[in-house]
Amino acid sequence: MVEGHGVHRVAQAHRRALVGKKFKASSPNGRFVDGARAIDDKALARVEAIGKNLFYFFDRGEGGRGGGSERHGHHVMHVHFGMSGRFSVHAASDPPAATPTTRLKLEGHGRVAMLSAMVVDLMDESGFEAKRVALGQDPLREDACADTLWEKFTASRKSVGLALMDQSMFAGVGNIYRAEILFKAGVHPEQPCRDLDRGVFDSLWRHSVELLQRGYSTGSILTVDPEEALVLGEPWTRRYVYNQSSCGRCGGKVLTWEMANRTVYCCGGSCQKLIESRSSGLCPAHLSAHPPLSIPVLGAFQLQLTPFNSTPTFARMERPSVANPSSGAGAKKRAAAKKVVREHVPFVSHCAPDSGATAASDPSKMTVKALREILAAGSDSEKAVVSASAKKPELVAAVAALLRAAKKEEEDGTSTVARSTPTKNTNTEMRVKVVVAKTSESPRTPTPGTRGLAMRSEVRSTHWSPYDPVGVVNAIP
Repeated sequence: MVEGHGVHRVAQAHRRALVGKKFKASSPNGRFVDGARAIDDKALARVEAIGKNLFYFFDRGEGGRGGGSERHGHHVMHVHFGMSGRFSVHAASDPPAATPTTRLKLEGHGRVAMLSAMVVDLMDESGFEAKRVALGQDPLREDACADTLWEKFTASRKSVGLALMDQSMFAGVGNIYRAEILFKAGVHPEQPCRDLDRGVFDSLWRHSVELLQRGYSTGSILTVDPEEALVLGEPWTRRYVYNQSSCGRCGGKVLTWEMANRTVYCCGGSCQKLIESRSSGLCPAHLSAHPPLSIPVLGAFQLQLTPFNSTPTFARMERPSVANPSSGAGAKKRAAAKKVVREHVPFVSHCAPDSGATAASDPSKMTVKALREILAAGSDSEKAVVSASAKKPELVAAVAALLRAAKKEEEDGTSTVARSTPTKNTNTEMRVKVVVAKTSESPRTPTPGTRGLAMRSEVRSTHWSPYDPVGVVNAIP
């Protein structure tokens, strides 16, 4: 699902490429015919981004840039990309063909814009105002108000994991950012909102703002602070817990489970601690009259906060010697314990791509094609490890075994010398790096409006940054 930094990048690109111009509008798949007719040959006055939503304001009246808008108001086109939408801008000399999902096509000024999205509808300005009020606080907007959000947050009966994904609260935060924001704040996803004090909330909000700003400027979800990335090394140079098998800080396993039909990620070691509810008599550790007591096992959620986390340990809560097992918090705890919690198995993420170095060190983040190519380039004994019909888990295990053997050879000083041109005799680590680099290569494409339209530029459902081998501008994470 789209995350807010990508939507704001699209808005900024389209302000440069489209605002102030009139276009011939049509609906290739026939699902936005009336809307296209209404905005045909009408000047695009402005573009607004709120959370995961885009709003395009087209003048109702005649005239050029903004002409007639004060007298006639605007048609407002609302766009929500969903899981796989895109809004691409191309040179008129080489536009792509419309697809069955293309709802809107804009033509003019030497450009062709093609829109495919889950939601594309037309409203007036009163409809926009109603939508704006219904949406929550967007960490990337200057008019965002943390105090307004705090009032809603502290009154909510939701868990903080659900609250971060609630677009009427944190507008623009998606699943990947949720995992990383909670980790950096040292908060467990199942913790009820009303159990967190203003200091912890402010930490959540601060990390939301900082991480989405970083995403907006780089075009990718890079949540690990650069200084810490140097300390942690691979595979924790981009993200802390999302799609990781273990935590780079404490070494604990990363746990996953379902929360409102989305996968939630959490450090299962000592970085995110599920604390007992205030209704059971809890208070912050530094204010408690009781001596520090460890929390008994809370199923798979027995986690704790550490001093190394981004949020200091003053937010940690300890349980008094007596708790009320019949409390509402206890019931929630028992319900949480019934969730199916698993140790996370990494996968190839197209939403948040890993670096080539990360993929080379973790076979589970390689494609099946890359795994097979690595094994095929090896010796006859290496090829014989798995059958031609082997599934990915078997391929991952085989390549992981090769990497372990190569590491042992290197430690023993028996590793072969890597050649400049990879061959079957090249050492395993070099072979893996070459294959990963080759399979991740992709042509680069400029951001719309940054280098003209001599080359086709796209906005679509993948990330782009100087570090990611993806040649498109991010719209959907």
